Amino acid sequence: MEYKTSKEGKFDSIYLAYKDDVYRISYKYTKNEDLAHEITQKAFFQFYTHMDKANIKSARGYLMRTARNLAFNLTRDTKYEQIEAEMCALEEDSASTISVEDAYIMDEQRKRQDELKKSILERLREENELWYEAINLVCCLEKPQELVAEELGVSKDVLYSRLYRARKWIHKNFGEEFDELVRRS
Repeated sequence: MEYKTSKEGKFDSIYLAYKDDVYRISYKYTKNEDLAHEITQKAFFQFYTHMDKANIKSARGYLMRTARNLAFNLTRDTKYEQIEAEMCALEEDSASTISVEDAYIMDEQRKRQDELKKSILERLREENELWYEAINLVCCLEKPQELVAEELGVSKDVLYSRLYRARKWIHKNFGEEFDELVRRS
């Protein structure tokens, strides 16, 4: 003989009452029976785990909204995965069509760009340590400017000023070399 707690009894009655509605809303947004079943199961699992805090009278609305959101999230994620897979396939195709000469030229250009970058950063550090720090954090490490300003203990305006002056100095001292490298790439 199996005994059920009052929570399990309430859950069973809610499940029996709304399982078809939740499945229908899941299927409406996914157009896939297997995914609709999976979403239905997830929605009821979430409801069961939060059932102690939930208002039983609003169970249907909660379940329907949860199923809809899960379906939206799943279809969104699936689209991103498809796009990502297509991008990877395109990269593989383009990588296989690059000749050995082109690969060598690209590698040499990359080396020259890296050397120029190191040279610019070394000279910038010699010129002004504060400019170097700002450029290195924002441009090389690609940190958000708001975080860099906090990290350096300055206002955003002060950081913007340092970045502007550093870029102006770089353009003045390395403009031709940098433009030539950019044109080659």
